[in-house]
Amino acid sequence: MHENHVSPLKRKAVSTVNIDHKSIWALCIVGAPLLLLFGCAQPDGPVGSGVGGRPEGHFRSVVCPALADTSYIVARVGTGGSANLYVGASHDVSSYAISKYYRPVKPYEITVDSARMTLAWEGGIGDGAMPAIEGNLAVFSWSESTVPADADVPTGTRLDSRIDRTTAAGDTGSLSFTVPVAEVASWLAWIDSSSIDTNWVDSTRLDAALSLVVKAPAAVDRLVRFKSRSATGDSLRPKLLIYATIKDSASDVAHDSLYSIVATSDMFITTNTAAPLPNRLVLGGGAAVRSALKFDMTPVYAAKDTFEVVVNRAVLTLHRDRAAYTWAPWSKSVWPYRMTSNLWLTYPDSAAYSGFVLSPTAVDSSADTLQLVVTSPAASWASADSLNFGLLLMATSEGLDIERIAFFDQSAVDPALRPSLKVYYTELPK
Repeated sequence: MHENHVSPLKRKAVSTVNIDHKSIWALCIVGAPLLLLFGCAQPDGPVGSGVGGRPEGHFRSVVCPALADTSYIVARVGTGGSANLYVGASHDVSSYAISKYYRPVKPYEITVDSARMTLAWEGGIGDGAMPAIEGNLAVFSWSESTVPADADVPTGTRLDSRIDRTTAAGDTGSLSFTVPVAEVASWLAWIDSSSIDTNWVDSTRLDAALSLVVKAPAAVDRLVRFKSRSATGDSLRPKLLIYATIKDSASDVAHDSLYSIVATSDMFITTNTAAPLPNRLVLGGGAAVRSALKFDMTPVYAAKDTFEVVVNRAVLTLHRDRAAYTWAPWSKSVWPYRMTSNLWLTYPDSAAYSGFVLSPTAVDSSADTLQLVVTSPAASWASADSLNFGLLLMATSEGLDIERIAFFDQSAVDPALRPSLKVYYTELPK
């Protein structure tokens, strides 16, 4: 974190444009219908709060430097909804995965012949080889929306595993875990097999589902990327395959059957052990990293001593450091939030924020800068210094893949690379 005093900008640094009365009234007459049409739909656009129809206003802009900024890492994150599940360890991030399978409707009579759970994998993060993957069959309650504590994840029954197929390059394939027949038969027996009530469930059970817990016990430089239930293509999704002989009550004829059950829930749980890069503002998903900034609004407050100030637009500009995090994909888009206290200046990971977000801002992979329109919070800061607690930025991919992107902070040697907030406002006579 960096914090320093920033002196007020000189008056001549503020750009001024004077508009004569005839021009401004002509603009109002022609532009009024357009403001009615577009102004409400895009309140954070180039005009923003407007000038209230007063022709004596002067339009100005000023660049506000950062007073303080910092990045912090979220130590432990559960990421459900991702198209991938990460297992292993690399770049100070470790991860394991869990998936949940619900029972099929049980026929009148069934004999389980064999069963297995399958996962598809494709590449990963890190330079090491694929580690030995360990699968455990467990029964416990968990949800994608809540990260279970490690102590709540049972060891379960260790499963035998094998790699079924790989490409010539060895970077894609599928992994199978053999599920004991007795475990599956017991699981299916939780449903009443009589014709009286086929929906009866044993209430003494913790959960109606089997869970597969996948870990890589060896510490190697590899985060293997498995496909999740959100993957494109049914063949890639985690599955429980039950090969059985069934007999129905009507014909009393036995025949072979295959139950293919796609995981109904899954998530990977990451643990971060490394701090963000020094002198950088970092955003990231999966293994989540967030950044906070606070800007010096002194030039705007100086104008308020003489004028009534209306903020029309405010744009935050960050400059990207492309040399950082070459091992990870870059975060695709960013959410800005309004801070509600200064607690983050002392305890960054205790940041209090509110969701003023209008929409996420996409990150252009070809651009060296990221610009976020933050007119709403800047207008509140201009109204009262006591409301200026700063912004919290987070990647929209926090619940998705492991991604990173870095920007220069206020300590950058080149002043042009430091974060800045450009505020466009109108001065009106009091």
